[in-house]
Amino acid sequence: MSNRQELFALKRSVGRKPFESRLKLSGDYSACPFHAGDGNKSMHLVEKDGVWLATCFSSCQQKSWDVISFVMDFDKVDFKEALNRLRGGSGSMPTEASRPKSKPMTEQEWNQWGRDLTAADIERLAKSRKDKTANFETFKALGCRVKGDHIGFPYRYAKDGEVQFDAIRLRHLDTKEFSVERAVSLQGLFNLDTVFEFEDVYVLEGEPDVAVMEEAGFRAVSVTTGAQKKFESHAIETLKRAPRIFLIGDQSTSGEDPGQKCMDALQKLLPPEKTFRVNFTEAKDVSELARQLGDAFTVRIEELRDDSLTPWIMRDENVPSISQLSSEPVKWLVDDMFPYGGLSIYCGKQGGMKSLFALFLAKAVASASDPGITWEDEKLHRTDSSTFLGRRIPHNVPVLYIDRENPEGMVSDRARAMGIIANRRLRYWGDWSSQTPEIDDPRLMEFARREKGFIIFDSLQDWYGDASEIDNTAMVALMGKFRRLARAGAGVLVLHHQAKYRQGVFRGGTAIVALTDMAFNANKSERDVNVIELRAERFRMCAEWEIDFQVHWNAGEQHHNQKFYQFEVLRDEAASHAAREREQESAE
Repeated sequence: MSNRQELFALKRSVGRKPFESRLKLSGDYSACPFHAGDGNKSMHLVEKDGVWLATCFSSCQQKSWDVISFVMDFDKVDFKEALNRLRGGSGSMPTEASRPKSKPMTEQEWNQWGRDLTAADIERLAKSRKDKTANFETFKALGCRVKGDHIGFPYRYAKDGEVQFDAIRLRHLDTKEFSVERAVSLQGLFNLDTVFEFEDVYVLEGEPDVAVMEEAGFRAVSVTTGAQKKFESHAIETLKRAPRIFLIGDQSTSGEDPGQKCMDALQKLLPPEKTFRVNFTEAKDVSELARQLGDAFTVRIEELRDDSLTPWIMRDENVPSISQLSSEPVKWLVDDMFPYGGLSIYCGKQGGMKSLFALFLAKAVASASDPGITWEDEKLHRTDSSTFLGRRIPHNVPVLYIDRENPEGMVSDRARAMGIIANRRLRYWGDWSSQTPEIDDPRLMEFARREKGFIIFDSLQDWYGDASEIDNTAMVALMGKFRRLARAGAGVLVLHHQAKYRQGVFRGGTAIVALTDMAFNANKSERDVNVIELRAERFRMCAEWEIDFQVHWNAGEQHHNQKFYQFEVLRDEAASHAAREREQESAE
C-alpha cells in the first residue's frame, strides 16, 4: 500500500472523532477555533468519499482542513506527531489510559542519552527558526542534550531528593518537528527546577520560549503543548512555591488560540491571589517579541508584568472611574416622562386608549423635522411638535411603531384624523403587511443604533411567545431584550394591560415593571370616559407627578369639518399638587 493510500485509510478509520474531541459541535457546525467573532456556526463538517473535512466560512486564510491538517493546527504539532495521535484511535492527546507506559528515565540514563550539546547545534537550531533563539549557554543550563538530529528537552523534577522524569521532548534541529521519548506523563512542565521561593515565574508555551526568557533574566517553565489541559500534581505544587505566577502562552493574532485554553485550565489550579495573565498584541509569542524588540525586550516584559497586576476592571480604558463619567444631566426624549435611551411601560385596561396615546406620542416625537410634510399639511394639521402633553421634546427622532393588536383600517383612520399620514419619519409595522419581527431581530437593533430611533411595541402580551407572564424568570429575559434595544437608541415604550378586575394593577409578574425606567398607569376618569388619569407606577428618573388629559374627538369642526383628534391637558403636576393640598385641607 502506498503512503497516499495509507493516509487515506487513516483518515477514513478515524472518521470525525478528532473533530468531535476538539470542537463544541451542534450537529455538523461549530465555532471556528482559529478565529473569533463570527458566532457558533462558522465551521462546518462535511463527509466526502468517507473522509471528514472541516471548512471555515469566514476569515481564515486556510478555508478547509482534513483531519491531519486540523490536528496539526489545533494541537500545534507537526505532521509526524499528528499522525501519531491519529493512529492512537481517537485523535486526541494521548491519555494515561491509552498511552503505553514507559519505564521512567533515571538521571544516569539521561546523562548517557545522546551526546553533549554544542554551540554548533544551537547555531543549527537558530537557522531553522525565524524568531529569537537563545544562546548556547542558556540551552546548556537548561540541561538539553542532542541525539541524532534532535535536541532533547528533559521534563525533570525533584522528588524526595531524587531526580524524576515525566518525558523527554525532542525537536528536530532543522525543522519544526516534535516527538516524545520515555513518556511517563505528558502532563508535566519543562524546567521546573527554575522555580524559586523569592522570584516570579513565567509559564510559557514551548521550550525555546523558556530559553529566551531565561536568557533575559526571567525564571520560566513551559507546558508540553498548547493542547494540554491536565497537569501533574507535583508540577502544580512546585509552581505554587513562587511568590507570583505569570501565565503567558502563545498570543492569538487571528482569533482564540488553543494555548490560551491551556492557560485557562492551568489558572484554575493555581492560587488566584498570586496568578496573573500576561497579554500582548504585537507578537504571537515571546520569541517573536524578543526578535522585534531586541535590547528593549526585558523592559517590555517588565511592563507587561506590571500591567497584568492591575485587574482588568481597574484599568481606565476598560471601566471608567466615577470621576470620568459624563457630567451631563439626565437626557430626556420627552421631559420628565420618557427618558432618552430608557425603557418605559404604559399600562391601561382594554379600551383605555393605550394605542391612541402611543400614536400621539409617536406623532410628537417624529414630526418636528420631517421633510415630507408640506406647508399646507403643517398649517392644517400640526400643532406645536416640540411638546407632548405640555412637556418639551428636546430630541426629535424617527419612530418605529410595531403593532400586533390593531387592524390596518383603524390605524389608517386614526393617522388621518391626527394629521400624521404624510410623516415619513414615523414607520408603522403592522402584522397585516408582513410578519412583525421578534424582539431580538437584528433589524430592530440596526434601527436603534444607526438612526437612534424610538420604538413602540403594541402590546406586551404579543411578545411572550411560549412564556407565561407570571413567570418572573421568563419576564426578566424578555424585558432585558427590550432594555437592550432601548439603550442602543432613543428608547422603547411597551404598552401593557392592567389586571382585569383590579384597578391600576399591572398584569403579570413583578419583573415586568421592575426592569423599566418609567412605568405609568392610565385609567379612565369616573366623571368622563374621555378623560385619562395618568399616574406613576415606577419612576426612576424623576419625581412622581400626575397628569389628567382629555381626548377631543370632534376637533375637526375647527379644521374645515375634517375629523381631527386632539389631546388637551386638564391637570398637570402643578395643578395636581394644588388639588392635593385642597383635599388635605378639606380632610382636616
